[in-house]
Parts: sequence; C-alpha cells; structure tokens
Amino acid sequence: MKATRNVRELLVIAVLALALCAGIVQAQDPFYCYGHSDVSAILNDHEMNGDEEYYNFTVNGTLNTNGHTLRVRGTLTNNGRITDLSSGGLGGAGGVGATGGHIRTTFGVYIEPCCCTPGGSGLLSPNPFAGSGGSGGGGGGGGGGAEHERVLCWLEGGVPGGDGGDGGAGGRGGGHVRICAFHLDNRGVIEADGGNGGNGQRGSQGDYNDYYCQFVERDAAGGGGGGGGGGDAGDGGTVVIRFVVMIDEGEIHSNGGHGGAGGAAGGSRCDELVHPYGGLQVYHYGSPGCAPGEGGSGHGGYGGESDVGVMCGPTSHGEAGSAGADGALGVVDVGCTPVPEVPQAFALRQNAPNPFNPVTTIEYEVPFAGGRVLLEVFNAAGRRVRTLVDCVQNPSVQSVTWRGLDDDGQRVPSGVYFYRLSAPGYENTKRMLLLK
Repeated sequence: MKATRNVRELLVIAVLALALCAGIVQAQDPFYCYGHSDVSAILNDHEMNGDEEYYNFTVNGTLNTNGHTLRVRGTLTNNGRITDLSSGGLGGAGGVGATGGHIRTTFGVYIEPCCCTPGGSGLLSPNPFAGSGGSGGGGGGGGGGAEHERVLCWLEGGVPGGDGGDGGAGGRGGGHVRICAFHLDNRGVIEADGGNGGNGQRGSQGDYNDYYCQFVERDAAGGGGGGGGGGDAGDGGTVVIRFVVMIDEGEIHSNGGHGGAGGAAGGSRCDELVHPYGGLQVYHYGSPGCAPGEGGSGHGGYGGESDVGVMCGPTSHGEAGSAGADGALGVVDVGCTPVPEVPQAFALRQNAPNPFNPVTTIEYEVPFAGGRVLLEVFNAAGRRVRTLVDCVQNPSVQSVTWRGLDDDGQRVPSGVYFYRLSAPGYENTKRMLLLK
C-alpha cells in the first residue's frame, strides 16, 4: 500500500435489505430535506450539473452526480449505476521510457541509453470526501546498444538497444455520491470506487545484426528495454445515503481501485548469437528504470545489457516493471433519517383553540403519495380571505398558525370562518369561530 496515502477505514452505518425508520425529526440534519419537487423522470444516461430534485425518479443507465446531491421526495428506483466521475483526485501521468543505446554514424559515437522520466504524483481532490488519485508508474530503462568491433566496423556492426516501456497512468480517485431519497429501491449499483491504475508498457526488443567485417562474419545483439511501472490505483471516495424506506437488492460500495501491472521486459535476440568473440568487442549496459512519482509503487525495469559473442549475458533481456499499489478503501455511510410516522391518507383536523382570539392552529396530514397542498380560509360569505399553504409538502403531520389576518395583512372582523384543505383526490372544509 502507498505509505503517503490517508488510508480510510470502511464505515458502514447501515446497509439493509428492507429498512423503515421512524422517530423525531432532526431539523439540523441537512439530509432530512427530500426536496419539494412534483416532477417525475425516467432517465438512461444523465449528468447532473447541480443539485437535482424529483418526486419519483428512475435510473436505467449511468447517473453521474458530479459531486452534487440527488433528492427524491417519493421513490428513487435505481436499475443502473449511480456514481460521481468528476470529484475524485486526478491520477498522475505515467513516466516515459528511456531510449535504448545506439551508435551515431557520425564518427561512430556511442550514445548511452537516456532519459526515462518518473511517473507524476497523484493529486488530492479539492473535495475532502473524494478519493485521492494514484501516482503514475515510472518509465522503463533503455537497453544497451551493441557493436562488435568499434574501430573497424562501427558503421556496419552497431545495433541499438530496446527502448524502455512507458509507465502506466495513476487511477482517478473515487468521487462523493450523496443521495437523499424517501423511498430507495436499489437494484443496481451505487458506488464511489477509485479507478484502476494503468498497466506499464512492455519494453521494446533489442536489435540484432549479422554482418561481415574484414571478410569475417560477425553479429551483435542490443539489450532489451525495461518494462514500464504500473500506475497506482485511486483511493475510494464516499457514498452517503439517507432514506426512510430502503429495499437494497443491488450493490453499494466505495472500493479502492487495482494497481496496474508492470510492463514486461523487451527481451534481446542474444540467443541468436552464434559466432565467436572478436578482438575488440564492447559491452554496453542499459539505463535503470525511473522511480515513479512521490508515494508511487510502480517502478520501471532496468534496461538490458548488450551482447556480442556466443551467449546471452545475465541482464540481456532487461527487467519487467513493478506493479502499482491498490487504492485505499473509501467510506460508505448508509442510514435512515428519523421522521414522524407517515400518514396513510390526507386528513384535516379541527383547529385549536376554537373559538379563538386572535391566534389558532390548524393541523392536517399529508400521506406518502401526497402532491400539491392548498389550505385556504374563507369568510361566511364564501370569499377567500387568506391562503395559508400552497406548495408540495413532504409526507407528515403539518401544522399552520393563522393570526386572524387576511392576505393584505389586515385584521379580519369577528365571526364564523371556514378553512378548506385541497389536494389531489381530497377536499375537506371545517368551521371555526373568531371572537374579539
């Protein structure tokens, strides 16, 4: 595991096959608010550009929350995948493999294997609840070039070593998924998993040359390039879900990704060498693989040694890159939100006190499948004097105070008044008496 990562412990408050929560409303809990929308939708693939609210909402494809909150006042049915693909920290870039050693034909100058680069460091997310990105793997070392006779035959006999493989990119950190649904029916996947690290690339094979020099057949083989290091995986993010009723037949998780595999060594064609040593043969060794970014685990492999003669040297084929580390486990926080007992139907209660002067309270019940609620006050002549409620409300027992004022803020005279509750499929009127 990565020593510099903040390893998160898995926190599971509740993951229930069927859960129902009842109790006292905690007004300070921001997740109590399930929104007030009366709009329902069925969507396949969708990206959120801000917090969204629905009455009933069905996900059949991939919903990318982009770190925003999804609020559903009725039923959220997930048949697909709910995730956050943008809040996690970016993974570091993979390092570049070194160029194998080779002969430059001008004056026969030998160029050493050169310049592999380390992988970039993974980035922390600006969102403290999202996962960190993984570091990129280091580039592989270049293989050594070969030449059989430097003095006499460098134009014909020089062969390049293999190039080192590039390191794999680091995986993206998991995001921050926030869902508040009165009734959650999860049959798909809700996740904030970290991304997998990229695999290191294989080094390229060292070249081989069979040629004549001074009327004698000769040969040479370049060393294989080292494999690139695997990228580290991204850490898991955070999934937070609040609900009153939940049926969970799917998956909810925030796992770290898997580290990328190290690239294979490029290999050498040294097993094809069949001719005896010449008098001026030269050996060149490949450059080492580069270390990846800070905190990274995937290192590039060493480049191979060049060969002339009749057998392969101990490092001819180069080395494979090492694998990247797996990401740390994220946080899953799934819990029910205490709410009052949910009414089974609309109901209008008698105001209290009654008679009153000048303040009275009207209570009414809104069921689960409620809708827009309208509560109005009328005088004895049937003229509306005050609208107390006109909005979509969460299922609960609601309470409204009337202070004997009309819609213009003026006090109404004593007398008999009527208050009417109207909602989809329901209407009821009751009488009250204002005395002064």
